[in-house]
Amino acid sequence: MSTKVNVPIRGLAEMGQKIEAKFPQRCIYCGGPVETQVLVDVSGGKQAHHRSVSYSAHLLLPYCLEHAAVNQRYKKLMAIIGIPLFLIVFIGWFFLMMPFGSLVKNLPGNIVLLPLIFPCIGNLILGLGAIVLLHGILLLVVPKFRQIPSIFQDGALGVTIKMSATMYGATGLEFKFSNEEYAADFARLNEVTQPAGGAA
Repeated sequence: MSTKVNVPIRGLAEMGQKIEAKFPQRCIYCGGPVETQVLVDVSGGKQAHHRSVSYSAHLLLPYCLEHAAVNQRYKKLMAIIGIPLFLIVFIGWFFLMMPFGSLVKNLPGNIVLLPLIFPCIGNLILGLGAIVLLHGILLLVVPKFRQIPSIFQDGALGVTIKMSATMYGATGLEFKFSNEEYAADFARLNEVTQPAGGAA
């Protein structure tokens, strides 16, 4: 279960403008004393009519040393295992697609790029699939990793952060905390009357 808190940005935050949120000075995960901070990059954007814009924010999240280490351990494992795994799958798929590539070359028409396009798409799908599988295995091995956002989300142990934006600027940040008490204090500190949407 997680508790959702929406923090609107006062006015529109344009590209390059600093975006902030106030955090109670306790560990986000356990509520213990703050001993360190974890830097989290949050991104968001909008696309419409062949035009796209993107925004980013850098937030310092308070943690105790124990739970900052859990978050760091997960990131290290994903880097040490995940990157080589992705590369192995990515390169290996080219060799698997070689027989198919030779068949495509014999087909009529101007389709010279097909042998390159199909393997690259396959590489990307299989490589991302391998990373997702690794993420799932790590969640099974270390229970606390289940409170860390997936590789496709922004956040850290105990909190997922999502940025909302329009074509004209960032409009708000959505936080999902695993610690309900911390979420309530965070909402009060940021002048949000109550956790928006409650538990989710």
